[in-house]
Amino acid sequence: MWEHAVSLLGDMKRVLVTPNDVSYNSAISSCADVGEWRLALQLLEQLPGELVRTDAISFSAAITSCGQAGQWQRALVLLASMLQAAVEPNQLCLSAGIFAAANGCEWEVALALLQNILETRMSPDGVSWSTAISACEKSSRWQLASYLLVSMPNADISPDEYGFNSAIAACERVCRERASSFDC
Repeated sequence: MWEHAVSLLGDMKRVLVTPNDVSYNSAISSCADVGEWRLALQLLEQLPGELVRTDAISFSAAITSCGQAGQWQRALVLLASMLQAAVEPNQLCLSAGIFAAANGCEWEVALALLQNILETRMSPDGVSWSTAISACEKSSRWQLASYLLVSMPNADISPDEYGFNSAIAACERVCRERASSFDC
């Protein structure tokens, strides 16, 4: 379906219908859904030339696309480039960055982005927290995963099944690593 979405974007131009931010954001999101991060970035780069306003939704979709494809560094470059494009990163963009960092096992980056959400007085959601916990789990940081889990109520967020499962999996991962180190 993503191919069709991108094709329809081209069809709009051919019949002299001007694509807008909704058109582009939908096409970028369709690319994100299937890991077509290169095409998502190409579409994002086309926006200024098409005189279409680049917004946080555009960036969030492209950041998510990079994150799903394991391109966490590119996702963070996009996040950093938002200010140059005069787009203020919002909670959705930072959460997409946390997701990208978690997929890249970059727990320090994920925690820094979560801290950024907290410091800018945005309201982090359970998904942001749980994804940061997942980043700790993937990096065998069980203490941090547990700390984040018990800290969620301090931010008025109820821990969910995903957060608990990630914290439990972090403990399990460390147990498995320790057990394998005793194998001879």
